[in-house]
Amino acid sequence: MKRTRGRHRPGFTLVELLVSMALIVFILVVLSEAFAQALDTFRQLKAIGDMEGRLRSAVTLLRRDIAADHFEGKRRLSDWNIFIPSQGFFCVWQGPQTADPSMTEGDDGDRITSRRRTDHILHMAVKLRGNDPQNMFSAPIGGPAATLLPDARFTRSPGVLNSQWAEVAYFLVKTGTTASPFDETATAGTPLYALYRAEWVVVPGNLYIPPTVPLSPYISSTNGRPNTPFDLAGATNNGIPPRRAFNPLQAPRTLAQVPPAASAILTDVVSFDITVQFRDVGTGVLYMNDFADVPWPAIPGQPYPTHWDSSYARGSPNASNNFCILGIQIVLRIWDVKTQLTRQVTIVEDT
Repeated sequence: MKRTRGRHRPGFTLVELLVSMALIVFILVVLSEAFAQALDTFRQLKAIGDMEGRLRSAVTLLRRDIAADHFEGKRRLSDWNIFIPSQGFFCVWQGPQTADPSMTEGDDGDRITSRRRTDHILHMAVKLRGNDPQNMFSAPIGGPAATLLPDARFTRSPGVLNSQWAEVAYFLVKTGTTASPFDETATAGTPLYALYRAEWVVVPGNLYIPPTVPLSPYISSTNGRPNTPFDLAGATNNGIPPRRAFNPLQAPRTLAQVPPAASAILTDVVSFDITVQFRDVGTGVLYMNDFADVPWPAIPGQPYPTHWDSSYARGSPNASNNFCILGIQIVLRIWDVKTQLTRQVTIVEDT
């Protein structure tokens, strides 16, 4: 009798299938974790790039305004020790703020001291060079009578004032905290601020605006009267105080107080720190610090002596500044809600 032999078909055992499935699951877990890490890294890099982009926009404006002319002619801020300006001004304000006092945060691992400053203000006249429209500040004048202004050099469009001069102020307004970024009344977490830039167009000294022409809130004025570059400086030799649209003593502290001429150029700001390099006109000694670190004399009528204003004459009763500013440094630090990280940039400009 003939016997037939069965054919053996190749295949996998149950154990082999289970092992292979376990390996596939393990590989998928590793790949998914790597993919998640890559996405997280990409999100952080994008957030850092966004922060740098926001800082770059603010830095561009700050650099342009600081590097511009602030006085008549081409006089620089570092020339202040040899002249008293008759037009324009420059002011650095470091008065104390009671709600969120400035803090020194101590040294980090590299023994670098960091600090938060939320009460610093930069206030100045900015004069652009050239007569082209892109070298002019513009503001609406308002009202039908504005079309009747006699000088077409400064009113190239009906109802619009053009001028090389503007009064500019940089200041912080609280918007929330790191715990509640959009609640300006919140107290938990680190305070967050918006950096505002206010711009008021200054009427040229040789332009007459009739009293019947209403002024918009975008023009530098005092009590309804337009300010000129001479008004910004004040008649310092005669003791007449300057006339300006912005008063650091009454700087906005809430969003409701922000004037129409101001716009936020940077949000989620942790610190806006201004320091200067200055020389004692009398002794020639150089300093690089904020004003609170040197023994400034009290200014009559001013509760906060920690500010420097170019319009105060040297040796006058109001002089807190027998010092000449040679350079200015601004440190800006912002916070990102997505990554919970901060980013800092330092601006150094000769004056």
